[in-house]
Amino acid sequence: MRTLASAFVLCIALSTLVVGCVPYTVGTTAATAPEGELETATSIALVPVGVEYRDGEGDTQEDYSGAYFLVSTGARFGIGPSTDIGIYAPGYSGVVINAKHQFQKAQPGAPLGWAAMGGMGVINGGLNAHLEATLIASGREDLIATPYGGMRFMQTFPLSSEAVSDLPTIGPFGGVRLGTTDLGVSLEVGVFYDDSALDLRTNDIIFVPSVSLHGAGLLRALMGR
Repeated sequence: MRTLASAFVLCIALSTLVVGCVPYTVGTTAATAPEGELETATSIALVPVGVEYRDGEGDTQEDYSGAYFLVSTGARFGIGPSTDIGIYAPGYSGVVINAKHQFQKAQPGAPLGWAAMGGMGVINGGLNAHLEATLIASGREDLIATPYGGMRFMQTFPLSSEAVSDLPTIGPFGGVRLGTTDLGVSLEVGVFYDDSALDLRTNDIIFVPSVSLHGAGLLRALMGR
């Protein structure tokens, strides 16, 4: 019981402080927000083996692993026919601004669209600068289910003596959005190489499933309005 309680407290603390965490979830397709319009989303990512630790002493030592959640909220605003800008708060402990440009739109004659997205910001309570670059490919937006996937690269840099240097985080991701950007849900899984700068775990390959809730329409539906 004491071990379970220790794991629970540790995971809650990590979820709150979000120490050493990068924003794994992409939560968007290759399409950009329509020009002059705003799209909002909230994502909840689960890092199943985000922490590994040892409990006990001597012959009674046992190794355990713990998970934590990373919640992020953001919005995208269309500034052109194929370009938008986004701003989001990863773990509510920082802010990242990025831009996405769609090079090809998915349509009947070209069923696969693709885009590039890049950004920067601060994370982990301002302890780290953050750079990101993402390639996204996705299917048609006019269908009830829009598959998407791609590659994501992230790098953090220490901004204070309390922060540590980290290796790049990189990996593929894939998912499907059900519904639209005003009333929809995205189910996504990422597989990343992510060396733990704080030595919180021994495995450098992590699987990160996430759920993104899109749009004010979904919030209204959940509230029965």
